[in-house]
Amino acid sequence: MLRLDDLVRLARALILDAEARADDWFRDRIFDVCVVGSGPAGVTLARRLAARGASVGLFEAGGLELKPESQELYKGETAGQPYYPLEAARLRFFGGSSNHWGGWTRPLDPYDFDPKPHHSLSGWPIRKTDLDPYADEAAAILDLPADRPSRHHAGCRGRPRAAAFRFSRPITRFGEKYRAELNAAENIRVYVNANLVDLPPRRQPAHGERGGVPLLSSGRAVQREGPPVRALTPAASRTRARC
Repeated sequence: MLRLDDLVRLARALILDAEARADDWFRDRIFDVCVVGSGPAGVTLARRLAARGASVGLFEAGGLELKPESQELYKGETAGQPYYPLEAARLRFFGGSSNHWGGWTRPLDPYDFDPKPHHSLSGWPIRKTDLDPYADEAAAILDLPADRPSRHHAGCRGRPRAAAFRFSRPITRFGEKYRAELNAAENIRVYVNANLVDLPPRRQPAHGERGGVPLLSSGRAVQREGPPVRALTPAASRTRARC
């Protein structure tokens, strides 16, 4: 027979489905940070922030499994360089596009961070040396084998050079690898079928005004009430917004 503490643990160890929520579902839940998207960046952000003591809401627009009606929302047109169909290149369910990642990786080179005279939008505000201290942690997250330095050909400027690739083995599917951990985390709540539809301006709500993160599920809107929180939207490359 299950003990009371076992029942409590099982009751809270859930990934919550916004399709089955009540209208007041979010009103008693306040997070320090809301992370939008449960792909590699979203799951990693949620885990790191929770490890630093923040209470985190992790919101995924899709469900726990791939559904055609959800994936259909990714259809669109691209401009510029030819690209794969958007609904094929991106996956809209828990774990994001890691669900069809081939596991192929290679570190960026210092050159990749430098401005290029022929490209006005090139150049990063950071250098490769800023990322190097996190390389081992990233390798563990992605289940990568030990790194081997690239074999640069000395004195052959402009000619090909060898580069080492590493493959995730087994291929890391973030929704599979980290699901149990996210379920069990005391300060992370995961919501699937929860679509972010708006980010209000970065300001404190006026007296009597509702604040929070507007979400949409099954055509019904819900407002997560409470004080302003930070919403991180890694999939859209949004650094942070106060809402």
